[in-house]
Amino acid sequence: MASKRRNMFYQKQENDRNRNVQSAMLLCFDACGGTSSVANTGVLVSHRSGCEAESLDDMRRHRGLSVDDQVSRVEEVRRATSMCRGQGEASRLRDAKRSKRGNTGEKSFSCDQCDYRTDRSCYLTKHKRIHTGDKPFPCDQCNYRTVHSSSLRKHKVVHTGEKQFSCDQCNYRTSQLSQLTTHKRVHTGDKPFSCDQCDYRTTRSSYLTIHKRIHTGDKPFSCDQCHYRTARLSHLKRHKVAHTGDKPFSCDQCDYRASQLSHLIVHKRVHTGDKPFTCDQCDYRSSQLSNLTRHKKVHTAGKPFSCGQCDYRTGLLSRLKMHQGVHTGEKPPSCDQCGYQTSRLGNLKKHKMVHTGEKPFTCDQCDYRSSQLSNLTRHKKVHTAGKPFSCGQCDY
Repeated sequence: MASKRRNMFYQKQENDRNRNVQSAMLLCFDACGGTSSVANTGVLVSHRSGCEAESLDDMRRHRGLSVDDQVSRVEEVRRATSMCRGQGEASRLRDAKRSKRGNTGEKSFSCDQCDYRTDRSCYLTKHKRIHTGDKPFPCDQCNYRTVHSSSLRKHKVVHTGEKQFSCDQCNYRTSQLSQLTTHKRVHTGDKPFSCDQCDYRTTRSSYLTIHKRIHTGDKPFSCDQCHYRTARLSHLKRHKVAHTGDKPFSCDQCDYRASQLSHLIVHKRVHTGDKPFTCDQCDYRSSQLSNLTRHKKVHTAGKPFSCGQCDYRTGLLSRLKMHQGVHTGEKPPSCDQCGYQTSRLGNLKKHKMVHTGEKPFTCDQCDYRSSQLSNLTRHKKVHTAGKPFSCGQCDY
């Protein structure tokens, strides 16, 4: 698919060159009255009328133009017809080479660092920037740099705010035609990209590329500070926050801060009481999809996560990861004061508050403080006298 996009890009460049040649040919036709040529002496010959003008005066009388206009016109035509001949010859050579490669399927240019092969040296040059990290096209308004000039042009719209492409079925607007085309599939339901190993279909080729890594096990994005690897660049960016400790997203109702916007959205449901995830087999509701997923195992008693090296099965992926350390020798994160182990870094941070005495969650109606948000939520029922759990067969 990437190869197809590159071919479309270079076809556009070729079309632009052809338009320039056509413009030159029209100029030549306008001046000469046909597919004419201008000799080095400046003689103009009309193939349509047969008229010849050997001097500027003759030209002036024939064309009804001033001498100065004719001088300018002759020079312009000479450049135009030269362009016709030069571009035509170059175009024929390019077409012959591409046709030959297309017929043989030859991809003579190969990368010396991976298996990438192509039929054009310019494609190989751009590909190698993946390995070198070279990004020669910088934005003059921010720190953005990119491998392709076309990507820079698209990026610059971020600064101008221009969104000239709009959807005719909703209020969606975008700066790129390709994004509008992809968006319209939301309305049509079209999913042109399909996996050849399962029934997965999607609206974007990039989504398909990421999906296929499930089958291949490929995890090309790795953390430079630990052994973490992932199939998605977005996951790596989120992971790196664990090392920096940066929490740019804050709650406007309490002191909660998060490294990810999605975490803040989930947290705010504590204040609103919103529980959008419901069980289709009982009345259970939750503010988090992960909690609902765990709850459903009560009904299925399923243990979908199994070890590939022994018969161990579990209902939680986190427990499977801890178990696999038995085979690999890798130890999960542990407390340096008591030996407590967990597969989740977040759980370890909460545990360490037992030793530090830190209690970041406070009650707004009394002096109660807690190291865990769940404990604070339970405590608040003392003030509200809330009894949210009721029997469906009596008044209890």
